[in-house]
Amino acid sequence: MVVVLILGVILTIGVSIAMRGMTEVNVSTSQKESAVALEAAEAGVEQALGGFVTVAATGTTANASYDVSQTSLAFGETRYILPYKLDRGDVATVTLSGYSSGTLCVYWGDDASAEGAVELILYASNGSASVVGRYGVDPEAGVHGNSFSGVVSSGSCNMTEPARKTLVTFSSDLGLPGGYSPVVLRVRALYNSDPISIAVQATNAGVFPAQGRVILSSGRSADVVQRVKASAINADFPVMFDSAVFSGGSLVQ
Repeated sequence: MVVVLILGVILTIGVSIAMRGMTEVNVSTSQKESAVALEAAEAGVEQALGGFVTVAATGTTANASYDVSQTSLAFGETRYILPYKLDRGDVATVTLSGYSSGTLCVYWGDDASAEGAVELILYASNGSASVVGRYGVDPEAGVHGNSFSGVVSSGSCNMTEPARKTLVTFSSDLGLPGGYSPVVLRVRALYNSDPISIAVQATNAGVFPAQGRVILSSGRSADVVQRVKASAINADFPVMFDSAVFSGGSLVQ
């Protein structure tokens, strides 16, 4: 009887060790396949970023496969929230080529108590010449001691976040001449101590052109699938560009 009990205990311990070993092997295999699938998904994103994917594509890596697709970011939409936040002094670019409305709502901050102001820089063209207009908006202009304008309220600006908002008129606020069309709007964050969100909203039936691409990629290894989503915004100017000296012809000193 004692021998049977001893054999039973030994058998139980042996089965437990074997099952634990099998579990660890399965977990290790799953982690390996997960890493391989993620690598394949990232490879699909890199293919799209490199310009090798127009709409959708399927490919393989050494040990896995991926499916990648991309769509236009904010194309034909009336709202565009930038996929990143701005530190003080940073600049974001909103593409406006083909935008038909003469006004635009600009939003910034993250809550009602968010500090900060924005400088708006509009680049416009008539096909042969370019102009630049600047406009500053600061709810605390008196505190900061600048000559920026206050916010302009409008029922067209009905987004609830980001909290601070103003209606911008291209002709009066940014000095857009007749015969010129907006190309890009630059938004510079000022006076904020923390990164702030930036958003724009179209008005008067206007819609935005594509602001970039949204890339979705799925990698598969065995039965494991990993997915990666990335946003690739349109090519941007360096921050120093807005302060550079520019002439369409020659410089005269």
